[in-house]
Amino acid sequence: MLGADRPAGQGDDAVLGVVIPARDAAATLQWTVLSLLAQRGISVRVVVVDSESTDGTLRICESWNLPVLSVPPGNMYRAVNRGMTTFETPWLTYLNSDDLVYADGYSRLIHHGEAGGFDVVYGDVDFIDWQGRYLYSQATFRPGLATRLLVAGVMSFAQPAAIFRRDVFDRLRGFDERFRYIADHDFYSRAASAGFRFGKAPGPPVAAFRVHGGQLSTASKKALDVEKEQRRREGARGLLVTRIGLGLLWQMRNSANYWAGFKRRRA
Repeated sequence: MLGADRPAGQGDDAVLGVVIPARDAAATLQWTVLSLLAQRGISVRVVVVDSESTDGTLRICESWNLPVLSVPPGNMYRAVNRGMTTFETPWLTYLNSDDLVYADGYSRLIHHGEAGGFDVVYGDVDFIDWQGRYLYSQATFRPGLATRLLVAGVMSFAQPAAIFRRDVFDRLRGFDERFRYIADHDFYSRAASAGFRFGKAPGPPVAAFRVHGGQLSTASKKALDVEKEQRRREGARGLLVTRIGLGLLWQMRNSANYWAGFKRRRA
């Protein structure tokens, strides 16, 4: 069920709150909403947090009867934090307005988390182009290495393929709004440092990350690099060898996928 108006615990046993931060997202938002509508085996609550959209974003939300909150533009993570305060669900996540989750994706993540008693659960992810065509997949490490990468300063899985318990969000006081581009990495790094348990869902990718030139990480690479360096100074000092070593191992593991993506983009 979409929407944030049904009390947790009714219907499906597993309940997930999903925030969609949006600004002028009409070109892709419908795809994102449909992927959430298709989720099987769990109850999904959705709230869209809009930042002064001037296209058809709000009309799409109205057509699906989605609750909408408004925050000023300037920081996506402010929108994410605002949306998450509206949920009373045991599990939380956010999904960018241009990404997709496969029909069994969130169910697999939640059930793996419940079965293993994990606090943060993630899976593998596919990368797609603007038209939704498959580019390549990204295989992530198991939690032991993934959390070491996080603490060392490398985001070791993709946000669309991750969920976390409400207690994680509450104890970490949400996403750090000092960051405009890497607050997701900072959040999971702080979760790893705080001792929260991470689990990786087995099986195929759980979500799809859309690659295009308008993304924050693409359009503002210089600012993103500045934030990465700031995060490393604060939390990853002295871990350069770990970051380089595990980073190279991670790239080697995904070399075939990256090469496949390069060939598809050149085609």
